[in-house]
Amino acid sequence: SMLAPRGSVLGDDRSLLVRTGEAFRAFPAPWNTISSNQGGGRIAGVFLLEKASSFSIRRTDRRDIFAFLWHDNAAYFEDLPPPERDRAFEALLDLCRCVPCGTVSFAPDRFDYGALSDFVTGGG
Repeated sequence: SMLAPRGSVLGDDRSLLVRTGEAFRAFPAPWNTISSNQGGGRIAGVFLLEKASSFSIRRTDRRDIFAFLWHDNAAYFEDLPPPERDRAFEALLDLCRCVPCGTVSFAPDRFDYGALSDFVTGGG
């Protein structure tokens, strides 16, 4: 798989997103206590997660993903001065433009890593 090794975790709470050239990387937040991957990794896709009885993955409009992320993290953005808030807005929008966006529905014991890998690499 092109994704992170099975069982790896970037963070147990929030991840820090950093633009590196044309790509984005995610790093575990400083308070992360369960990750052995302190170096982070390239963001291959952005997904909303849904509980379901079986696994499915579907494309989701980038605008919907962006709107969810922006509103879900509003408390972090509202205290920023306007220039920094504008940069955060543009960076999050750029992230949603440069990687596949989707919704993954799954039961806890029914996650299809192969389908996820195919989705982000264009094979699915």
